[in-house]
Amino acid sequence: MGTAVSGQIAQATQSYIDHDKAAAQSLVTHDQSINGNEVDLEKQALTLMTLQQPVADDFRAVVSILKASADLERIGDHATSIASETIRVKGSHRNQSVEVKIASLSQQIRDMLTTALTAFNANDATQAEKNCQTRPIS
Repeated sequence: MGTAVSGQIAQATQSYIDHDKAAAQSLVTHDQSINGNEVDLEKQALTLMTLQQPVADDFRAVVSILKASADLERIGDHATSIASETIRVKGSHRNQSVEVKIASLSQQIRDMLTTALTAFNANDATQAEKNCQTRPIS
């Protein structure tokens, strides 16, 4: 799900920069797959909690995954909003310097997302904390 959301961010940004209405529309159309992933994770988590009754560590992991999936779904919604805005402004005057900054910020966001997911998978609290520290926006 994290990889898919990162791809949505990249596609939304690229479609905005390229004024690519077709790519933006494709992203809007496929947003439901991320929403479906969140619902599937919720169902699996609830089934696990009710049937397996996980102990403290496992329960914390399940709750963390539920919270992360909700956040990832919301990030996907933001990418879809960017795509919708791309469709709305297609053909408007382009501002190259703004587009360069948007591309840079988008890459920073994707890097932070990748680092967060890697830290989660490795159970690396130190890396997760570092990732949360304020970063300069270039």
